[in-house]
Amino acid sequence: IALMFLGGCAALDSHNIVGRMQPSQVLTDPLTAAQRLAVLDDIWTTVNTRYIDPKLNGVDWARVRTEYAAKVPSAQNDEAFWALMDRMTGELGDSHTRVESPVRVQRRRDHGGLTYGLNVMRIGEQLVVLGVGGESDAWFAGVRAGMTLETINAVPSAQLFEQTRANARKESTTWVTDRRAVSQMTEAVPDGTLGIVAVRADGSKVQATLKPRTSTSPPTAMHRVLPSGFGYLRFSGFSESLRTRVLAGLDELKTSPGLILDLRGNGGGSGSFAASVISRFMSTATTPMSILTRENVPIRVLGLDITRATFGGYMPAGAAAYTKPVVVLIDAHSASASELVAASLRELGNATIVGETSCGCLLGFLGYAKLLGGAELAYSEVGFKSTSGKRIEGEGVVPDIVVPRSLERLRANRDFALEAAEAHLRTKIKP
Repeated sequence: IALMFLGGCAALDSHNIVGRMQPSQVLTDPLTAAQRLAVLDDIWTTVNTRYIDPKLNGVDWARVRTEYAAKVPSAQNDEAFWALMDRMTGELGDSHTRVESPVRVQRRRDHGGLTYGLNVMRIGEQLVVLGVGGESDAWFAGVRAGMTLETINAVPSAQLFEQTRANARKESTTWVTDRRAVSQMTEAVPDGTLGIVAVRADGSKVQATLKPRTSTSPPTAMHRVLPSGFGYLRFSGFSESLRTRVLAGLDELKTSPGLILDLRGNGGGSGSFAASVISRFMSTATTPMSILTRENVPIRVLGLDITRATFGGYMPAGAAAYTKPVVVLIDAHSASASELVAASLRELGNATIVGETSCGCLLGFLGYAKLLGGAELAYSEVGFKSTSGKRIEGEGVVPDIVVPRSLERLRANRDFALEAAEAHLRTKIKP
């Protein structure tokens, strides 16, 4: 009851932080034309008044409103309308600011959805299979990691990529826009099929028609001591459900002579969780990353600076801090909270970054805003800048030791980045 009261009190919760925790209003009937325009106005106004940059990244936001309002009547159904709204927020060139349809909201909550079982990435000018689901049609058809996709639904993959990318929403960096386009090309739809021709290293081909299957990908975490003697910790995202396991893993590995923190493929999540990980490497109080807000005004609830409490709540580990050599592994899929951790540990001076330049998607938001119909809006409210003055958003964390991904390396079935991490740690350990 107290939370509901607070959610309706603008003086105590000016940014509607508590209100965002309330359930979405899901409709059983399609949105009417008037409701669609009301949703557009809600999205536009929220971004216009709350977005971290009052200049909206230099975008003519009034023009965007007019342009997309004119497109609303052409949306054939609600899913097309929500995709249109997502493209509208994409005009800001910010991967965190987005609209998720009711279908996508449910998939996020379920940690899954329909899939063709393919993990595909553009490497150079080719679409390369990075992984294949073990129970998918693709696997049983003989598709394996390291193959390239020649055609998708009878269209040359390179041609389809260019067509899809031209219509994809803008993202924080060009490589994220590329990734979004590839994802759209292989996105599963109900009762849909995906016809592919995949090419092996020897030039032979696999032709397959793939049907969508329901799959879940709950958050995962693992830690161990490698045969080299170095500690190794990897987790899929900064989901609060993993916090206890990850912090316990760090504690168990604290006697290791060197530690590898593998954040490859880690798309981020909880800023508070990220702060707790960073704290494990801090023996004294410090601020590795400055927090930025709109016009540098703190976002408060009941007088509490919730931005600092959420993203800057460092609790130094003191004498228990891990101060031995650390390597952080990142790749182009390392985003948000994982970028915050990587950049912060480097700022603290005890970590070397190995791998690929990260996503360049380091902004933060304080909860999804609910939209009529069950969709949700995320908009960037918090930014970060290192003590050395660097911003990660739009640029990414650049590794100290670059280990680029390539088709040849993928087909070699070796983890070159992990090998480089271990080799670097050996140079740091005194005999």
